[in-house]
Amino acid sequence: KSPVVRGAAVERIVAQETLKDLSLNDKAVSVRSRAIARLTDEKILVQLAKKDETQLIRLAAVLNPKMLDQPTLRDIAVNDKYEATRLAAVEKLTDKELLKKIAKDDAMESVRDAAKGRLMALE
Repeated sequence: KSPVVRGAAVERIVAQETLKDLSLNDKAVSVRSRAIARLTDEKILVQLAKKDETQLIRLAAVLNPKMLDQPTLRDIAVNDKYEATRLAAVEKLTDKELLKKIAKDDAMESVRDAAKGRLMALE
């Protein structure tokens, strides 16, 4: 079946084991990212956010509402090479000292601004 059909089918899947399998193994990034959005297993989200080679998959894992692992988010906010992934991680950080550092030192203005906004939201 085509990635479009598989992606649409993901929206009806409730079995977490099936979503996990799709998020880790489907050949199409679009199907994987849709499955990731529905995952509730934070361990799998952490694995994908840290280790997947595809930036869109790492981003999908960070954007998942169940992804709250602060050590992983700290690492991604500081070290991921893609601005969008760092931005998504910054939006979930609770470490005020790290947010201050990012607000001062990140190479991208948008990430610095997001860190400043997150700091204000945590006040």
